Amino acid sequence: RGAAQNLDDTVAELNNLQEDRLKERGRHFRERFLAKIHTLMKGTISASPERFGETLADEHIRGGAFLDVDGQPLPHYSNLANKHMRLYGGAQYHRAMAEFRHVVGQMACSDISREEIVNSCGVDDVHDGVNYTRTACVIAISKAKEVFEPYLYQLGFRMAHIARRMLPIGMHLLQRDGEFLNGHDLFLK
Repeated sequence: RGAAQNLDDTVAELNNLQEDRLKERGRHFRERFLAKIHTLMKGTISASPERFGETLADEHIRGGAFLDVDGQPLPHYSNLANKHMRLYGGAQYHRAMAEFRHVVGQMACSDISREEIVNSCGVDDVHDGVNYTRTACVIAISKAKEVFEPYLYQLGFRMAHIARRMLPIGMHLLQRDGEFLNGHDLFLK
């Protein structure tokens, strides 16, 4: 009899739900959640670094390290700030960007030879004059793309890792502040 009564109560609750009210609750939750993500990106001490933070070594294991052209991890950086600190959110983002700047700062593009410029020049349908400066710039951009593009993809992967890590932290902050309701209470209040 108790189970039947609980079932009837649940059916009655479901019949009383209003679509507009549910949509409003969803919008309200979305805004609170995005506010927590914004807070994490701006910087906060609201979440425990011991529980949610990652050192640079942890980040390399879980989010990937920058790799050279042979697929080998680049050496650790003795002068990279905050590498031993357990960071999350905006602080972790800044550390990843500092590491990226360090990596690309060590890169060198190969020189452009006169032969490359001359071989790249041709005749187009607009005019038959040769623009050596434009050709040299096109070659330089092409070489820079070859060198830096793999690191941009690696940076994107790292930033995605940092963003994914913020989701459970944002949920934790909502629960801690009592802004996250569990179960059917979410729809009834």
